[in-house]
Amino acid sequence: MAEGELFFYAIIGFFVGIWLFYSGFKRLKLKRLIENMPTSPIRSLAMGLAEIYAEVLPYTELLKSKLTNFGEAIPKQTLHSPFSNKECLYFKYTIERYVRSNKRSYWVTVKQGEAGKYLLVKDKTGTVLVNTENAEVDIPLDNEYGSGFLRNPSKHVINFLKSNNLAYESWLGSNLTMRYREYFIAPGDKLYILGTAGKNPFMKLNTAQQNYEGIMIQKDHNPLYYISDKDEKSVVKSMSWRAFGGIIGGSILSVVCLAIILSYIGIL
Repeated sequence: MAEGELFFYAIIGFFVGIWLFYSGFKRLKLKRLIENMPTSPIRSLAMGLAEIYAEVLPYTELLKSKLTNFGEAIPKQTLHSPFSNKECLYFKYTIERYVRSNKRSYWVTVKQGEAGKYLLVKDKTGTVLVNTENAEVDIPLDNEYGSGFLRNPSKHVINFLKSNNLAYESWLGSNLTMRYREYFIAPGDKLYILGTAGKNPFMKLNTAQQNYEGIMIQKDHNPLYYISDKDEKSVVKSMSWRAFGGIIGGSILSVVCLAIILSYIGIL
């Protein structure tokens, strides 16, 4: 690697390290909040920041729920994941293409997105509406598919690509090397949710028979809104590792890159 190229990467690495360090502290703060926040039964929800652990109900239950008056706010058809066509209430996805340039090879994101806004979740005490908009949805990869030379995408992948005007073939007609990843929340999944219990905008005024019927978990003025398909113990463990990795790894990366930068400009 040329000296000038090393200097360039050192500058990038320095700022990446600072970002990792900052992200690690944010994870540490969130971990401590989760540890100190009691899990609330849905029946006992009060307005403000709240933590619940509940099971996702099927989309049909959401549509016929007496708790809400959606009108045109949600589609009337069940949502399906983009690449496996599985029934779900929320999904996110990425489409990447493998690129070769000079001596480098890397994946480029062609398109990414998400769909599904509302969930109906229940525990032993009641049912509450959840708006996933602007939440950090921390769920694992459910499926990964690929296509390339002599390997065609699946039917569902092709349908999704066509509906989004995306090509999987080169101008010569051969398959591009591509990768398709999807993450989704399906009926029966159990979710840990840390968000704001606010007014349910779909509940007609003074029609809620129970207090929690007039509540929707959502993103409010509080910057924290986190949804995971892990239980609280697993969430805390994951946060610990990510906080540790960010703080220690970011510190080391920034110091090493700073040393390279200072050496290049002649200070060290």
